[in-house]
Amino acid sequence: ETLSVRLENNQLLFDIGKAQYEGIDASRSSAYIYNLLTEKNGIVLTLKANAPYDERIDNILKAYEINLPIAQTKGTVEGIVELDIRFLPYDLDAKGHFILKESTIELEGEAFEVSHAYITLNNRDVFLDSTQLAYGNLFDLTTQGVLDTRALTYIGTALVESLRVDYENKALIDLQGALTPVLLDLNDGLHVNLPDFKTTLLFKKSQNQIQIDN
Repeated sequence: ETLSVRLENNQLLFDIGKAQYEGIDASRSSAYIYNLLTEKNGIVLTLKANAPYDERIDNILKAYEINLPIAQTKGTVEGIVELDIRFLPYDLDAKGHFILKESTIELEGEAFEVSHAYITLNNRDVFLDSTQLAYGNLFDLTTQGVLDTRALTYIGTALVESLRVDYENKALIDLQGALTPVLLDLNDGLHVNLPDFKTTLLFKKSQNQIQIDN
């Protein structure tokens, strides 16, 4: 809604006052063009917001080929994203930090509860730290690791607070307080693999499956 521009030290600075993007308060955001009168110029966009991670935020990142396959249906994200865009030749350096608290996210149409999550974006890699994730009464875990947004795979470790699968009144698997590697594959559904326990959880729009190898 308000914008002033000034030239200083070979930079064109945009002072953003009160601003909105599709209903999101973006007043704390900023932008500047560097090396305006010389070579290797580009623009740095710093976006700050406290809003749900929904289609509006997702579209901003997708415009720069950053794909996060989630939708947030409850809670908000306190976040900051810095995009350093080189004009010629084109290049992109993307950095960001996000904090989620008491949220619900959707993956493959399934709702997962997030008590807390600390997320760092480094270009197309997403680092999760101290991220607590629960799915109904099936599992509750805290994980840290790296999500590759190009391959849609996640490699990390998880402290499984609880994971229990029963069949015919018998516990096929019952974990409490177990530290284990965890592998996620978001291609063709959500595959959660706990290799130490030979257990794979598959969440798919058509069906959910649990595979436990003897």
